[in-house]
Amino acid sequence: MGAQHILVVTGASAAGKTTAVRALDARGIAGVRCFYFDSIGVPSAEVMERDFGGAAYLRGQADARGLPIIDTTALTVAETADAIESLIRRFPRPRP
Repeated sequence: MGAQHILVVTGASAAGKTTAVRALDARGIAGVRCFYFDSIGVPSAEVMERDFGGAAYLRGQADARGLPIIDTTALTVAETADAIESLIRRFPRPRP
């Protein structure tokens, strides 16, 4: 079995994460599976700040680990799905 990759899509509540991932899922890209965890909820901004150091800390942790970040602030759903797909296509693919 070749390399496997996990891409986690995060962001503010109602930012369009699920919609973008559904748009990506609908593209039917071979070898890509999408999972949804909307039902687990998200902590409040106060809890995120108190327990996890807030968004800036989490972004710094992602940067420190070389994890890609897609800033979707000014992107449409289609543009977000395009950005995610572009990232996925850069992952090394297993050989048949």
